[in-house]
Amino acid sequence: MNLKMMSSLVFAGLGMLFLGSPNASAGDSGKKVTIGVQDLTAKGVDKDTVSTLTDLLCTEVSKDKRFEVGCADDLRAVLANSGLNIKLGGCDDGECLKKLGTALNKEKFISGSVGKIGKSYVITLKMSDAATGKVEKRASQTVEGDVSKLLDGIKKAAKALLK
Repeated sequence: MNLKMMSSLVFAGLGMLFLGSPNASAGDSGKKVTIGVQDLTAKGVDKDTVSTLTDLLCTEVSKDKRFEVGCADDLRAVLANSGLNIKLGGCDDGECLKKLGTALNKEKFISGSVGKIGKSYVITLKMSDAATGKVEKRASQTVEGDVSKLLDGIKKAAKALLK
């Protein structure tokens, strides 16, 4: 084996170590599943409120040691530099998720919405496989009353989704 080939193998191995394998799973030698948290969609709720809830969702998912998490702001920055014209929020169909997963080196994505019906708020979340585009899990949380109740609601919805 020549020096050039050995160097290539070393760099490839280091890349896998630092970037993570796109096919890693939580059960494989302690490797974490790579997951991206997309922007939540606002449905009758202030967009700034939903943006804050997206950030909080990412923080909650990051607490789960099974996952290596990319938050929406970080993912958006990578997409902006990639030259790909993919919108982070609302990328739910199979083809879009495959492109997004490849571009961002993520195996799974969490997406969802925050809506208001009367005096109630509804948080819906789903986890999708980036390779297939299939929804693997869904969770929802209904919150009554003041908008500040959404803070606990998003934590409960995240916990239910990650069970």
